[in-house]
Amino acid sequence: LYWPFFVCGIAFILWILCDFTLPYVLDPSKYAAFKQSVAPWESIIGSAAIGFWTNWLAIKMILHPRKRNLVWQGLIPARRDELVKELAGGISEKLFSGSIAREALQQSGLLRDVIDRFVLSIGNVTGTAEFRDDLRQLIKHEVAKVLEHPDTKYAIRDIAGNIIDNWGDAGLEGWIIKKIKPLIRTWIQDQVVNTLPSIPDSMGVVFEKLDEALDALPSYLARESAGIETTITTILEKGLELIDVEAIISTQLSKMDEKELEDLLTGNISVEIRFIQTSGGIFGALVAFAVQLPILRPVLLFLGLGLWGLYRVSVGKN
Repeated sequence: LYWPFFVCGIAFILWILCDFTLPYVLDPSKYAAFKQSVAPWESIIGSAAIGFWTNWLAIKMILHPRKRNLVWQGLIPARRDELVKELAGGISEKLFSGSIAREALQQSGLLRDVIDRFVLSIGNVTGTAEFRDDLRQLIKHEVAKVLEHPDTKYAIRDIAGNIIDNWGDAGLEGWIIKKIKPLIRTWIQDQVVNTLPSIPDSMGVVFEKLDEALDALPSYLARESAGIETTITTILEKGLELIDVEAIISTQLSKMDEKELEDLLTGNISVEIRFIQTSGGIFGALVAFAVQLPILRPVLLFLGLGLWGLYRVSVGKN
């Protein structure tokens, strides 16, 4: 009914202009008869048009005119800065905060589900022979790279030398060791450094312990899943609290011009806005029918009561 009421409004304005000139064109008796015949329709169409166009104007005055002038500026453009600040503050406080995110994660069970899936995936991955072989090779490679580094060899040589320097206690045995230490110090250091390349291939015991740890990892993570969930949730909550959400939203909204801000506020409610405009025309027409046709008043009264009753019932159910 939007466009019919829109056309009725235009037609009513044209009729007012024509009605102003008709007394000068028609014979007075003919004009009086014509006026009497169209008076009821003039009242009905006029009331509908006025109801529609007043609602249309009221809604438009919220957003237009966008530019400041001496007559009227739209409510939202006039209070743009306050609106942006209130929107940003409301969104950050009521919709997007650390505590809200924490509550949403706990209620949804999403994080717990992710952790359970992660634990299951960890078990499936770490339990395969291919993964463990690759992990062993990686560890061997990294250990060999560290041991082959000149700084590592220098540090180990220095440690071995310090140990040798501390050899020797009191007595004959200690005296003998102190005498031969200078002769064997360099040889022992060389022997220790020369054994470094063989260490990666001699890590069988280490890898056995690693296999035991990998076997126990899924069950350990499953036991500690509640603690892991709490820790992750706390980290996310604290992280969100460190982010100035209000400033980010305020900055983004401030970048929008009046048209973009209007589209943001009304883009998803255009149907509802048209309904409000159309309802003005409907109510105006119903009132005019009640005035012009008294016989319809009981019908309109029962219709109104029926709508009110339907509203109350539907509100109670929801």
